[in-house]
Amino acid sequence: MDITCHGVAVLFSVALLLPGLSAANSHKGLIGRFALSLLATAFATAPPAPPVRQDKADLIETKALANRLLLAEGGTTEVWQDGGYTLSRKGDEFQANTETLYGQEAPVVKAFSDGSYIAAWHSSGQDGSYHSIHAQRYFADGTKDGVEFQVNTETTSSQSSPTIIILNDDKCVIAWSSFFQDTSFFGVYAQMYDANGNTLGSEFQVNTWTIFSQHSPDGTALSNGGFVLTWMSFLQDGSGYGVYAQRYDANGNAVGSEYQVNTTTSGSQTSPSATATTTGYLIVWASYLQDGSGFGIFGQFYDLNGNPLGGEFQINTTTVYSQRSPCAITLADGTIVVIWSSNWQDGSEYGIFGQRYDINGNPIGGEFQISTEVNYNQDFPRAAPLITGGWVVVWHSENQDGSFNGVFGQVYDKNGNMVGSEFQINSHTLNDQEYAYVIGTLDGFIVVWESYLQDGSYDGIYGQYFILDTGAPTTAPTSVPTSSTLNPFDDAH
Repeated sequence: MDITCHGVAVLFSVALLLPGLSAANSHKGLIGRFALSLLATAFATAPPAPPVRQDKADLIETKALANRLLLAEGGTTEVWQDGGYTLSRKGDEFQANTETLYGQEAPVVKAFSDGSYIAAWHSSGQDGSYHSIHAQRYFADGTKDGVEFQVNTETTSSQSSPTIIILNDDKCVIAWSSFFQDTSFFGVYAQMYDANGNTLGSEFQVNTWTIFSQHSPDGTALSNGGFVLTWMSFLQDGSGYGVYAQRYDANGNAVGSEYQVNTTTSGSQTSPSATATTTGYLIVWASYLQDGSGFGIFGQFYDLNGNPLGGEFQINTTTVYSQRSPCAITLADGTIVVIWSSNWQDGSEYGIFGQRYDINGNPIGGEFQISTEVNYNQDFPRAAPLITGGWVVVWHSENQDGSFNGVFGQVYDKNGNMVGSEFQINSHTLNDQEYAYVIGTLDGFIVVWESYLQDGSYDGIYGQYFILDTGAPTTAPTSVPTSSTLNPFDDAH
């Protein structure tokens, strides 16, 4: 999330928003870079339709065979082997953004059911007015599908911090924070696309309450074909930030009214993350001083009709100092994994921790440490379920590669066991590589991140495709997306 302002509103809006943003640490501030925003040509061309989709089982088997041939011919670079697992880089890291003037930041990526995928980010000065939301579609083989395109229609001031939801029929929803579009600091807006990348209707406002700021959206597709968006809102509940949400049907129509997620309202509740479950969905967030010591991680389960299932509950067991930047995902078997960063729990600033839950929301074992490196900071974790039934976690780590922040990851099997060792994701290590995002694919996963000065002009968006080969015959999982089941590739944060 960013604080993007202009005119007389700068000092006032920064004073309002900065405490919540710095405490939650969801994204670095970019205020100093806004002065660099100049007029640039904006891309508005919609990408062409992707090729006809194949059967999912055929796609998985075809990609597995092709990847093994690539490995045999030296087309991939092995990262590690562990038992029957082999992790390899598929080709070199790639740049997602075409426009490189000034900065492109806050990347997200989601995959469609045929293995194609889409990345989005915000770009400074590209549409002539601070930040704007841009995206690029890719075919399943990693080649670009069309050109980079602009998502937001409203260009006044700043549109930043996008999130993507892929619905069960491969419709796409991109949501973001927009400054002063509703005349009162930030608001949350979104745009729907059909499976071929064509816009469905106009961009629309998500939040109903517009006083002060509503920003930092996240969301998930639901098993009934609809979706839910969640965000943080300033002073709506009378005390700092609170977490709110709105449900939608498969056509993007609001279902019911926006509602408050957190029950405890003292202090601030920030940085929400949503994941679909077997019975509905789960929203998690960071809450300030609710457990008596800095931020803690809390959650609330809902059924598909938006009714709370039980009360809000605490996720982190260790409560000393702060636990922040939560992320929730659901695996193919319905198991839920929540991850976060925890201050001084590993003895050295922030480290990455997690907790598993069964399909009924009961904890599986205790909280566990994910990051192996403990020196300095390991922060801003994101995770995704994998086609193997397990999951992968990514984060940025300070000075681990010898040059400021670098991006690292860890793979897990479906039983919660580490597979292989912690590994570095970025190949280019000069300056900062940080704020990574990950999505599972038909044969592995894709990670995107910000890299500073790699393209010669502030931050740019880079990515790496990884292949995770189990060496076993591959078949479509029982959770293959259909009109009545979840798209497992949407559930990444």
